[in-house]
Amino acid sequence: MKTVLFFLAVIACLLASGCAQQARPPSRGQPAKPSTEAAATTATAGEWFDRANESYKKGDYDQAIADYSKVLATAPQQTDAYFNRGNAWADKGDYDRAIADYSKALELTPQFADAYFNRGGMWTKKLDYGRAIDDYSKALEINPRDAVTYYNRGNAWGEKGDSDRAIADYTEALKIDPDYADAIYNRGLAWYKKGNYEQAIEDYNQTLKLSPRDAEAYYSRGLAWYKKGALDQAADDYTKALEIDPQFAMAYYNRGVTWDDQGARERAIDDYSKALDLNPRLAMAYYNRGVARGSEGNYDQAIADYTQSLEIKPLDAAAYFNRGTMWLYKGNPDQAIEDYNKVLEINPQDATAYYNRGNAWGAKGDYQRAIADYTKALEVKPNFADASYNRGLVRYKSGAYQQAIDDYNEVLATNPRDAAAYYNRGNAWGAKGDFERAIADYTKALEIEPNFADAYNNRGISNSHLGRFKPACDDFQKACDLGYCDNLKLAQKQGKCQ
Repeated sequence: MKTVLFFLAVIACLLASGCAQQARPPSRGQPAKPSTEAAATTATAGEWFDRANESYKKGDYDQAIADYSKVLATAPQQTDAYFNRGNAWADKGDYDRAIADYSKALELTPQFADAYFNRGGMWTKKLDYGRAIDDYSKALEINPRDAVTYYNRGNAWGEKGDSDRAIADYTEALKIDPDYADAIYNRGLAWYKKGNYEQAIEDYNQTLKLSPRDAEAYYSRGLAWYKKGALDQAADDYTKALEIDPQFAMAYYNRGVTWDDQGARERAIDDYSKALDLNPRLAMAYYNRGVARGSEGNYDQAIADYTQSLEIKPLDAAAYFNRGTMWLYKGNPDQAIEDYNKVLEINPQDATAYYNRGNAWGAKGDYQRAIADYTKALEVKPNFADASYNRGLVRYKSGAYQQAIDDYNEVLATNPRDAAAYYNRGNAWGAKGDFERAIADYTKALEIEPNFADAYNNRGISNSHLGRFKPACDDFQKACDLGYCDNLKLAQKQGKCQ
């Protein structure tokens, strides 16, 4: 029976999947400096305003809010009090109240660029990137030389998936401030998302010239090298990131991916393990370590890793699939069937899961269920040659020789160089008593694979059935030369071969 299909795709943690470092947050995390103009309204309001500012600086946002509110009770037209109270609400995480206060400040002072900027930051926190972009755009109409506002608008465009506009805004920011490292870095992220890895690497290079201890930049450049197929450079960059930040779990993980791709399984396993020491909830590290361990034949450890991965991501069909395959390799078809059932609950159109479950049923000797699963696999994926092949094997075992022949015909229509399919179709013809066709198929198998001992042996048997002892003896001898001598010895004992 053909080898069980094993889903070996290692999950590389790439920017597009959200696994890599995210775009850096807006640089202007602090609000604009509080104004002292409130003192001109009344002495009491001015005192409250000053006290509110001091409370804000100390991080006592509740007291700051209370005092700004007292200012506004006395001086309701005081723009800066609304603005600063909005900042305090923002630092408390109450984005809706912050937005309300920035909006009130803008009603009173429509050209207040910082209020638009900070309100844009609140919309960003609320994941409303469209409104954030609108506010950053208004801020830029008032102050078109603000690099940070271009940067933040670029971040918002990036979150909306518009890499081109993000790149344009980061570029504008850099025209104003050519050494703006975060803008260069985030532009690199945007180039990466567009698949332009060369430009991404150029931007990461520039970032590292400005910030040579930037672990994230090394890490992201490593991702770009990986996408270009430059595995050594990728591994080097992940290593540099780890020299700067030894707690960088994703750098260990992705370096493990590069080792995996180079066939260095033990090094990959070691890096996945280090990533898991730092982040025990990193499901894909368990998954990939399971793949590496399974490839090394460590099925029990692989099963344990897939199980850990599934505790974190219980709807991961690939982890169920691979764990099922490990169970099948261990000779436990019942457990394998349970896992393939889970795969098919999650994705009823997974042809390979039907195929592997068919293999498990076949291993249990339940040929009818095996046939049903191979048939379902073929309904989902009509040119699935391995499913046709294995269904042919099971039908042969069930005595359905003509149906087995039909399946091998399908295999050979897809791959006319499949020696095993010719061989097995020959067996089916022989079981039907059609030895001439059996001989023709064994001969075809031997043209493709000249050292196919079983094909020589079975062609010899077919020739014997037809009374052609000389070619039969020649075939038995060739089979014996390749290590299978039973029928030659039997024929010699019967006096049919010398």
